[in-house]
Amino acid sequence: MPVPDANGINNGVLISMSGFNQNKMIKNNAIVQVGPGQTWNDVYTYTSPFNKGVAGGRFSPVGVGGLLLGGGLPYFASQVGWSCNTVKAYQVVLADSTIVEATATSNSDLFWALKGGSNNFGIVTRFDMETLDVTDLYGGDTLYNTASYPAFLNAITEYVSPGGGSEDVKAAILPNIVVTPSTGLVQGSLVAFYNGDNAAPQALAGFAKIANNFTDDTIYDSFLSYTNLTNIPAFGARNFRWLFASTAIKVSNNTVALLDKVFTQPAIQALQNVTGCGTTLAIQPITKAQLQAARDAGGDAIDLDPSLGTFISVLINIDWENAADDATVNQFARTFISNLDAAATKLGLHIPFTYLNDAQSGQEVFQYYGGGSSLPTLKKIQQKYDPKGVFQSLENSGFKLSN
Repeated sequence: MPVPDANGINNGVLISMSGFNQNKMIKNNAIVQVGPGQTWNDVYTYTSPFNKGVAGGRFSPVGVGGLLLGGGLPYFASQVGWSCNTVKAYQVVLADSTIVEATATSNSDLFWALKGGSNNFGIVTRFDMETLDVTDLYGGDTLYNTASYPAFLNAITEYVSPGGGSEDVKAAILPNIVVTPSTGLVQGSLVAFYNGDNAAPQALAGFAKIANNFTDDTIYDSFLSYTNLTNIPAFGARNFRWLFASTAIKVSNNTVALLDKVFTQPAIQALQNVTGCGTTLAIQPITKAQLQAARDAGGDAIDLDPSLGTFISVLINIDWENAADDATVNQFARTFISNLDAAATKLGLHIPFTYLNDAQSGQEVFQYYGGGSSLPTLKKIQQKYDPKGVFQSLENSGFKLSN
């Protein structure tokens, strides 16, 4: 989470979780107990010899704990919901040092709150996750050149539209508009996934038929081989400054074109003089099937209504070199979100939702959970398990219920 102070602190106390790196299969390999001080590559490497996977991060260098507490958007989302919907038990150290187990039947209110409630309740020292049977699957990374960019945008629209590939619950995509502001270069990139014995899935056919791609790392192989495609320095580099910001928009025939219009040329104009700057716009489908699967699994604090239908969780990702450009970059991100929300509202497409794991510092998150109904309940649960407000006042980084 590239939010200042969310993962560290100056002149304060840092509790490192790196020693909590255990993994253990239980219940005939139906559940894996996972320590939070790992990356998802560690977990996938452990589960793979059992022919199992879990609904963890899409990128292997991502950390376990933060992703699960913020919800988690896995490749298996249309089948299982958010990553947190596959957690069957949490081991939690509360502010008073009490160690508790939170499940659907024990401390069930805390169990619900931890599914999207982030670091507001305690320190989770173990996640018990459902495992998934995984065989060979299809997917990988593709970079499309400028000539194929219009076809790339059309393929995204085709995929998310009614009757498109997003209705196949085994499919998932992460398409990105990739901009190099200093040169004005605009490209499309795609991370594609299909969980099944099919090396040419119809759900992804709109992308497969696009010609003139620069690189294509698509494979038909094991789950571990697939996830290893992102276990490279480019996906975990920490040698630059970094920012996320997020919003959400309904699917329509005009949605992808609107995203391109509000993001691409404005990014070039605003960021062209920012040293070492690169920016992408991730167009992340949140399917109706995912929202229904989340409800069917017992629900969560995020609690989005399946009647919303499939929508797009938008993520702007910017990296740059110099602190002197911080104000310029942060202002562009805020302006982009504001302009997109305004344009979407005018067209009746805006959805009031900010995905916590993609949010910018200062963005509202919890007020949108459950259409506004979750926040009062989350605050009551926080007061029950942390009556002195340790995780609001002393551990005050990230996104707080009290803000």
